[in-house]
Amino acid sequence: MRYSDNRIVKTGDLVCLRGRQLGVIGCVIDNDDYTDEFPKSDYAYLEHGIMLRLSNGNVLYLEEYTEELVLISRGVDEKNPAFPWSDDVDGRE
Repeated sequence: MRYSDNRIVKTGDLVCLRGRQLGVIGCVIDNDDYTDEFPKSDYAYLEHGIMLRLSNGNVLYLEEYTEELVLISRGVDEKNPAFPWSDDVDGRE
């Protein structure tokens, strides 16, 4: 799976969904890329797509790439994704 600019979607990537919701990529099933929180044993059956941990704590499965998913930054620790700031996209509380 790739972003619209052709970069590969990777676990730990910090993304913005629909211009307002932050999330961290938990696993990329298409690329066989998983984390401790989203292990292959639990998600490989889906066959393709990504699992996304949203900043509000919800988990979202995206079966295919959408242009509404924008890469903000690459994750520091791909095996333990985390949010670097608050839920607000521009960093303000």
